[in-house]
Order: sequence, then structure tokens, then C-alpha cells
Amino acid sequence: DAKERLNRANADIIRNSDEITKNQNNLTEAKDKIASLEKDAAAQFQEINQAEQAYQTARNQNIRLTSERQSEILTQINKRKEELTTVAGQLEQARQQKDGETIKAPVAGTIYKIKATKGPVQSGEELLSILPEGEEMLLEVKVLNRDIGFINQGMKAKVKIATFPFQEFGVVEGEVLQISPNAIIDKELGLVFPTRIKLSKHSLNVRGQQVEFNPGMAANAEIVTRQKSVLTFIVEPITRRFSEAFSVR
Repeated sequence: DAKERLNRANADIIRNSDEITKNQNNLTEAKDKIASLEKDAAAQFQEINQAEQAYQTARNQNIRLTSERQSEILTQINKRKEELTTVAGQLEQARQQKDGETIKAPVAGTIYKIKATKGPVQSGEELLSILPEGEEMLLEVKVLNRDIGFINQGMKAKVKIATFPFQEFGVVEGEVLQISPNAIIDKELGLVFPTRIKLSKHSLNVRGQQVEFNPGMAANAEIVTRQKSVLTFIVEPITRRFSEAFSVR
């Protein structure tokens, strides 16, 4: 019996020893697994830290580039604003210069009697005359000082348009409408009195067509005096009434 109990005890010891060995092996495997997991975890933590550092670096770089780009854009905007201000000033200067070099007529009409020539002109100098649209055309003549005493308002006149020879196209009847009370000096004729003659018509039949008179046409006028004699006067282009004449100065 004792031997049998001893054998059973030895068997139990061997069995327990095997269990202990097995448990020790399991413990070693568990430790190795834990070590491996800890190693993997450390590697993952390192990767996470590296990723976080890379993200922060990229974020900082993006902030820096954005700030630099915004600063560059702001600089360009300010530069363009300065250029626009300069261009606007130049345009305004050019506009003022153009306005200063542009002569604007006080009324719409036809230009005649251009007196200005190339080159500078004096302030107040008469440049040209304008016949306003819709105004009646009159013939302006220069009556010599020695003849003015024979001329009265309402006298009849015979007008010969220089462009249309009177031998072929006839004359235009007229009437003395206005006589200037003041004489002016003509370089060739001396003292003369500007006088306006109203025309009975403003066109002539030229070879079957009615041709309108234009401001600036030259003509000769013969005024019939009370003594029925005829005086011929040097004339100026057709113009308009004294009281309504416009001259650009």
C-alpha cells in the first residue's frame, strides 16, 4: 500500500510538474505577447506623434503662406489703387486741357465769316460768326461814309449773288432793314456803316432746280435812293440781324 501511495504521489508530482511547466510556458508566451503589443503600441504612438507633428508643420506653413499671399495681394491692390488714382488724375488733366482747347458755340447754326487763322489768338478776339438755325438770312453791306446820308430804312435794293451771274439768273429784290448808327473802319474803304438788307427770297432757280442761299455767300447790292439813282456798295457775306448776331470770341 505504501508503495502504491508513493507511486500515486510521484505521478501527482509529475503531473503537477507538467502543469507548472505548461503554466510557465503560457506565462512566458503571455509576457512575450504583452511585450510585442507594447512594442506595437509604442510604434503606433510614435507614428501618431509624427503625424501630429507633420500636421502641425503643414498647418503652420499654410498659415504662413496664406498670410504672405494676403500681404502680397493687399500690396498689389494698393499699387493698383495708386495707379488708378494717377490715371484718373491724368484723365482729368487731359479733359480739362481738351475743354480749354475746345470752342463751344452758344447756339446751333451755320458758321460763316471765319476770321481766326492758325496760331495764338488774343483774349476777346473775334474768331468767327454763326447764323443760328431757323434765323432769317440777311445781306450785310458796307455803305461808304459819303453815301450814308442818302440811305434810309425801307429803301428797295437789287441784290446780285456773286455765285450766280445776274445776266443769267437775275437779281433778288431786297429792302433796307437796319442801318448801324455807328461807323467802323474798313482797311480799304475807310469809314463805312454796316447795313442789313432783307431778301425777298432765299433761293434761285438754277437750271430747273431751286438752290438755297448759304451763309457766307458774297453778293453785290444796289440800293435805289429817293432820287431814283442807283448806288453800288461793297458787300460782305449774307448774315443776320444786328440785334441777334452772334460772334465767337
